[in-house]
Amino acid sequence: MEQERGFLRTVDITDRQDLPAGDFSTWLGDIQNVLTGDGVSDVPCAGCNACCRSSNFIHIGPGEAETRHHVPSALLFPAPGYVDGTSVLGFDERGCCPMLAGDECSIYDFRPMACRAYDCRLLSAAGLANDPRAPVAQQTQRWRFDYGSPRSRLKHAAIRAAAAIIARHPECTGDEASMNGTQVAILAVKAHNVLVELHEECVSAGHIPTDQVILNALTEALQSR
Repeated sequence: MEQERGFLRTVDITDRQDLPAGDFSTWLGDIQNVLTGDGVSDVPCAGCNACCRSSNFIHIGPGEAETRHHVPSALLFPAPGYVDGTSVLGFDERGCCPMLAGDECSIYDFRPMACRAYDCRLLSAAGLANDPRAPVAQQTQRWRFDYGSPRSRLKHAAIRAAAAIIARHPECTGDEASMNGTQVAILAVKAHNVLVELHEECVSAGHIPTDQVILNALTEALQSR
């Protein structure tokens, strides 16, 4: 394929994955809308609650009155570094959300926006995991995307490449705070197009950019966002 002449490499790992994640381009458009606050994630969970059992801290914004009404106040704590009035909902000694009753969310219709926006396919797309030991990590390794075109595969390769670079060079984000896998994956989705463009320029010019050129391009995209 033409893109193999550039620096991005598409990798077919579908033989190791058995959980249909849907069309990659469709998913990418949807998750980009979610990340800009326009929509919620529609994950084909099929009864899975791994994210509810993976020691996640859930942030609840000051305007989420309905959610707060259904969560015992004793379970909510101030969230330092967030907008005033934001609370955090922790997890129990097993790593489970305290609102998990049996195998189901006891406040599903009133769940926090953080839960509505969460999509573990994001970690899968970026080739990352917050904690490889967490139940949700096993789920992310199973997602299998479908590709309608070579460009769709190329964009996936760009997201994985961006995530790998950000993980190795967190200073490129301009933020000294440590990041988990989800945060790195979000940045990779937001900035991956710059790598697609650089790749296509390289295909046209017939040369491969240095690692520093690639890092500089990604850094500029991340710090100007």
